Amino acid sequence: MGNGGFSIAVRGVTAAPFRGIEDSIDRSDHKRAMSRWRLVPVLAFIAATTIAGCTAPAGGGTQAPTAVPTQSATVAPTSTQSSPAVTPGKIDQTVAPQKQETAKPVDLDKPQTAGAIAVSLKGIKSTKVTGHGPGEISGPALVVTVVVKNGSKSRVSVDSAIVTLIDSKGNVGTPMTESPAHPFTGSVAAGDSATGVYVFQVGTKVRNPIHVSVTYSTEHITALFVGNAG
Repeated sequence: MGNGGFSIAVRGVTAAPFRGIEDSIDRSDHKRAMSRWRLVPVLAFIAATTIAGCTAPAGGGTQAPTAVPTQSATVAPTSTQSSPAVTPGKIDQTVAPQKQETAKPVDLDKPQTAGAIAVSLKGIKSTKVTGHGPGEISGPALVVTVVVKNGSKSRVSVDSAIVTLIDSKGNVGTPMTESPAHPFTGSVAAGDSATGVYVFQVGTKVRNPIHVSVTYSTEHITALFVGNAG
């Protein structure tokens, strides 16, 4: 036979054994590959455990997060002025009125002096008035003219001046707004004087005596005048 026939015979004889070897090799390679893939999770777990053991803090505790340094702002201290303590009251509490000092009474025609301030009644005259405002009743009244003289070196406010009249029975005369009523306003310059006119409803039978008080400022003493007004 020629070389070509020998070659075919060889292939025919040897082909089956070689295929069995190849199949055996393939199965072995597959088993080894599968074994290696099974080892991958185990190796990964071991590696992770090893890394965690190396990085974990001593004592087995959890490592605290590293604080990021921040730039702190410097706040300038502010000066605070302490206020006096205020004692809280109750809604049903009765607060005593502030005590206003009153001078000893003088006659109706005498001045009342407290320091550099002099208060006097320029005149008291009888009149009849007609009621116009709330609480006003037409009838006999007294017109009281008050003068405040400022002998100090600074202005004195009379804007909040209060003038009160009490009749012989202890009743407060009703203030009237009818002319010539002209209460104090503004302030009195140093060395100057101011005049205020007040009208009170007072019956003719309760004028002996009357009390007239003048408070031109809560910071100063109240002037008091007593006498008969006819």
